[in-house]
Amino acid sequence: MAVRRSRIQRAALVGASIGGLEATASFVVFPEIRDTIAGGNGAAASWTLTVAGIVGAAVLLQAGRLADRFGHERLFRAGVSGFTVFSLVAAASPTLWALIAARAAQALSLSVMSPSSFALILRDVPHAQRSRTIGLWGAITAVAGVVGAPLAGLLVDVGSWRASFVVFATLAAGVAAAAWSAPKEQRPVGASRQIDLFGAVTIVVGLGLLVLVLVEGNDWGWASTSTLVVATSAVILIGVAVQRSAGQADPVIPLDLLSERNMALACVLSVTTAIGFFAHWLVVLTLLTDLWGLSLLSAAMTASVMPLVMAIIAIPAGSAIDRFDFRHVMVPGALLYSLLFAVPALWLTSDQSWWVLTPALIGAGIGMGTVWPPLTGAGTSRVAPERLATATALIHTFQRVGGALGSAITVAWIAAGVPGEVSTHRDPMWLLVIVGAVAAIGSASFRRDATT
Repeated sequence: MAVRRSRIQRAALVGASIGGLEATASFVVFPEIRDTIAGGNGAAASWTLTVAGIVGAAVLLQAGRLADRFGHERLFRAGVSGFTVFSLVAAASPTLWALIAARAAQALSLSVMSPSSFALILRDVPHAQRSRTIGLWGAITAVAGVVGAPLAGLLVDVGSWRASFVVFATLAAGVAAAAWSAPKEQRPVGASRQIDLFGAVTIVVGLGLLVLVLVEGNDWGWASTSTLVVATSAVILIGVAVQRSAGQADPVIPLDLLSERNMALACVLSVTTAIGFFAHWLVVLTLLTDLWGLSLLSAAMTASVMPLVMAIIAIPAGSAIDRFDFRHVMVPGALLYSLLFAVPALWLTSDQSWWVLTPALIGAGIGMGTVWPPLTGAGTSRVAPERLATATALIHTFQRVGGALGSAITVAWIAAGVPGEVSTHRDPMWLLVIVGAVAAIGSASFRRDATT
């Protein structure tokens, strides 16, 4: 029987497209931002991308906790409204650093919105239909990723990079209007408990510094004083937050959730899988532009095959999980990801041999569709509805850290190679082969009764 969704739940589903659209489009408009408002300074312009990852990883977990404390609808409305406003601020930014500040505020808003939207989407969904609903969420995100690249390229061609932020704001404004017009919820019981502000600050700053060092480590030097100081500070602050969380009724780090097997496994696999899923974008795009000589827009449109396949497969994969279990879908999906990336790892050449690369593009979509959304589903399968936002944010925080690590590894690996040589672009494919194999082995360990 089909799930009847409320107005706020439909708004939350559409809201899932905002993150996918923003993430893809931001990479496409980056060269225009670099060449215009940044005056050709690529290093400075890159902060429009990196600041979003740093802020997002830093505040996501606490945003999930606040959503569970004060209401998923409240935080969702606040997040999507903030994203609307700060997208317009970004479009009107007079300087690069004003744009970077607006991008940070966008990321903050998305982090507030994301765990709340997931909790709203799953609210009142029968357990037997949870994975299909999560698959729908993943498919919508993937479709937005497919649309984002060509849309951003078109907007830059006919206007400027500012037009893309106006489009973000327009989409978000529509979602915000639907969310604010929905009936208001009651404040959750227990929301009046005192918040551990010191603990929240330590984990936010600690996670932010951790992602900062992963993002900037290649430029700073992994053994440099700056890297060591920031990394040590991150470890100390996260350690303080963990210590303060032990035994608290409302800890800043939900250690009790990590004691459940599926959640703990989902968090570990979120790190390892995100390494590959973020890395394969860089691997594919640099291969297409630097080795095969495609334009950035052509490369982006080619790479969009990956989210397109994900969009096609995510909902059927979720339905299959509901019918069987996580392992029967995630294990073969991860194995296909590994095997199909082995094709270019073995036979990539400098010629545009599409028979070599196309299997990997399809394999990436299969892997993302059968592993990425189900990881969140598996991890939250035993979590009470009133803690869904916290649990989701915890998993997605691990994904952000893994994504930053995967990007750093890939950039360093490619930079260490010789420009134009096949091995520079072929060898990193083995990282993706290994990630797929690890995901398959790990997915086989999810509890069989997770969906019962």
